[in-house]
Amino acid sequence: METKHAAGRYLDGQQPIPHEVQVTLDPRNEKLVITKANTVVSIWTLAEVRRLAGIADNRIILHHTDTPEARLELLEQDRNDPEGALGTWPIATAKAPPPARSIWIMAGTALCSIGAMIFLLIPLLATQLAVLLPTAGERALGDAVLGQIRSALSPHETLPLANCNHAPGWVALEQMEMRLRNGTPNAPPIRLTVLDHPMINAFALPGGHVVLFDGLLQEATAPEQVAAVLAHEIGHVAARDPTRIALQTTGTLGIVGLFFGDFAGGAAVLFLVKQLISAKYTQTAETNADTYAHEMLLSARVPPSAIADFFHLFDGQENHVDGTFFEHFLSHPAMVDRISRAEAATPEQMQYSPVLSPDQWSALQRICQQ
Repeated sequence: METKHAAGRYLDGQQPIPHEVQVTLDPRNEKLVITKANTVVSIWTLAEVRRLAGIADNRIILHHTDTPEARLELLEQDRNDPEGALGTWPIATAKAPPPARSIWIMAGTALCSIGAMIFLLIPLLATQLAVLLPTAGERALGDAVLGQIRSALSPHETLPLANCNHAPGWVALEQMEMRLRNGTPNAPPIRLTVLDHPMINAFALPGGHVVLFDGLLQEATAPEQVAAVLAHEIGHVAARDPTRIALQTTGTLGIVGLFFGDFAGGAAVLFLVKQLISAKYTQTAETNADTYAHEMLLSARVPPSAIADFFHLFDGQENHVDGTFFEHFLSHPAMVDRISRAEAATPEQMQYSPVLSPDQWSALQRICQQ
């Protein structure tokens, strides 16, 4: 193959000024030599030269893989190439960089993909993986979140919120749990905790934790009301709702961390605390937990309407409760609907027996009095 020549316009990638140059294709040495005023500007190894495709006006623009910021435009060839067949030069073709509009399109596509992952893929994975997670990782997450809750709600900077374990009260609480469990032998195992805080709340955490606050025990007027709340939280544990919330909240890192047992610390746990305390479950999850509780209560010969009685205590008392955390009971679905379903699930002719004796109930309400 004979040597070919062409005029060219060269940009070195350092300055925005093009230089008029001469280009020589030396097939024998497999080089592309760029000269200006008989001075060699650059020598490109032919095997590393690429032609940028996709140029609208069919210009021939080349670049070298070692200096991708530089550009060489071939303008014309001399009589050694009388047909002007610039495209016959043995140079591989590379794609041209996308125009600005394409960049925006690609950016939009990437954002849509990320959105689909966050709002569609991760929730779907959370639902599927909540039942497959290693027990040890799930328990570690629940322990870590409970520890953060105790620290966040404590009035002391150096001491966590106290666990309530006054012996007579704890015995009464265990008897209440056993009463519910005896009626539902396949109920999931739980780990009960009572925290010394006036918040009127109860919630479930990953790993089978069910947490009651002393404020709830003080506001309840009968042990059946506490049993109904406890049955509802056991329903969430049975459905793995707390773990599903954790996976949806922490996203991909949470899924990977739980599977590899490395999720017991870090910012993700702090991020989860408020989500799990306020327990913003879906309406379906809340309804399912209510249904589970109704069946558990009936099997234990406890009226499901007890939860309705508890809700009635707060009719018209929005200012009496902490709206942020009490939303767990007052919404998802609406409290009125939950009251109606609980009352409808309670047969009129069924005989019920007290969950606790008066002395046991009194002991339970004093469980935080160390």
